[in-house]
Amino acid sequence: MEALSTLEHELKYRKRFTKELELQITQLKRDKTSSPAKSLLYHLEQSKIENQSLLNDVQTLFLMLLTKLLQKPR
Repeated sequence: MEALSTLEHELKYRKRFTKELELQITQLKRDKTSSPAKSLLYHLEQSKIENQSLLNDVQTLFLMLLTKLLQKPR
């Protein structure tokens, strides 16, 4: 059960992190002239992609663990 709780917390953290990345990306898209802003925008967009991949992995693990727990005889 502890592993399930840990995965649940990780899912929540990843989703909050995604929202923060989206907020920062939106802010940086407004800056059309700054070279550092363009660079940071690129890196944050890449981070968002990698974070989504990690989120998918965590969700897969969460579902696998939940399935095992539900199949386990009581």
